[in-house]
Amino acid sequence: KFVEEDLTGRPVSEFNLMVLEQLNVTVHAIKIANLEFPEVNYEKLSRDTIKLSTCGGHLELRGLYRSVYNTIREGQFKAIVTGFETNLKIKITRTLDGKLKLQDKVCSSSIVRVEIELQPNLIDDVSEEIRIHLIDMLNTKICNYVGEYIDKIDQKLANILKISSIQLESKENKIQFDGKMLNDVMLEGEYFDLALAGEFLRSNKRAPFQPEIIV
Repeated sequence: KFVEEDLTGRPVSEFNLMVLEQLNVTVHAIKIANLEFPEVNYEKLSRDTIKLSTCGGHLELRGLYRSVYNTIREGQFKAIVTGFETNLKIKITRTLDGKLKLQDKVCSSSIVRVEIELQPNLIDDVSEEIRIHLIDMLNTKICNYVGEYIDKIDQKLANILKISSIQLESKENKIQFDGKMLNDVMLEGEYFDLALAGEFLRSNKRAPFQPEIIV
C-alpha cells in the first residue's frame, strides 16, 4: 500500500524520439494516473538468500505529446502497461558490528504488454517507437526504485538490532540490552533465525535522586 501511494501521481521524466529520421516527437508532462500493484511472491533460495518476484499489475500513464515535421502537432498521450514480472535476489548477512545487512541485490524486470494511445493519432511508427522506449525505460526505473526501497529497509534494519536503552519500572538506573548479532542470519521455514548477544549492560547515567518523606 505504501509503495502504491508513493508512486501514484509521481511525475515521469519526459523523453524525445526521432521517428523515421525526420519526425521529432516529444512526450512530456507524464504522470502515473493509476497503479494496481502486482502480486509479490517469496521464495527461499538458500539459508541466507531469498527471492522476491512479482506478477500481474496494471499501470496507466498520461501526458502530452508534441510532434514536429513540416508542421507542429500537439495532443494527449496515454499508455496502458500490464504484467510486471520482476525478480529480486537478496542475501541477508551480518556486519562486523553485529547488525543486519541486505546485500548482493540482483534485480531483473520485464513487462508483458504496453498499449499506446495518442489523440489526435499519429502514424503507427510513432506509437511503436514510444512503446519500445517505455518498455526499456520502465524496466530500468523499476529496478532502480526497488533498489532505493530495499536500501531504505536496509537502513531501518541496521537500527533494529543494536544496544538500546530499557527503562525498568523501578528507581534503579536505566540499563541497556545488547542486541548485536553473534552469527549470520539463517532462514528457517517462514522465519529468520537470529543469534543475539542478549546481555544487559548497566548505563553510566545514574537515576535522578528523588527524596521521599519518612513518616
